[in-house]
Amino acid sequence: MVAAAGFSLQAAGLRATPKANAVAARAATLLLRYRFATSTLSVGARTVHGRCFHGWFESRNEHSARGTILVLDNGASVRSIDSQPLPDARGLTRLQPISALELAGCTRVLGNRIAGLAQFDDHVRLAPTEVFGRSALALRFRRLTLLVSPKTDRPLGVSIAGALSSIRLSPVTARLTRAFQNRE
Repeated sequence: MVAAAGFSLQAAGLRATPKANAVAARAATLLLRYRFATSTLSVGARTVHGRCFHGWFESRNEHSARGTILVLDNGASVRSIDSQPLPDARGLTRLQPISALELAGCTRVLGNRIAGLAQFDDHVRLAPTEVFGRSALALRFRRLTLLVSPKTDRPLGVSIAGALSSIRLSPVTARLTRAFQNRE
């Protein structure tokens, strides 16, 4: 009896989670399950391909630190290691470094951003759209739009400040991990 009263009091006092926020939370969960993403970014009239890895790297003080590295096929790169301030995104003059990491689908950076927005942003909008020749859902936040699969909520791409990307999440292999750790 007491438990039933507690549940009914909770149900009366808590509002339901908006559908857009629930979709965003599921998309963030999917992003955070991966450590590697490949992407195709359209920034202005240029198209570049990127690879983004989240893992352990040697930091400046010779201790291992967690971080994210984005490498683009035009030679540009962005590194965020051990919470060090982000440098300029070399070769991506139209984007701030954090925006470049999000646009490329860097799993930890984008996943944490979407998770926070899903939890605290009451203005998330969800709309059907078509992108890359297939149907998708557009999760519109104030500063970015996340494109997800309508059936699985799997992230498909990102739009920030007029730039658009397609992203593909992939499992990490030992060979891939070594390749990125040797870049540092």
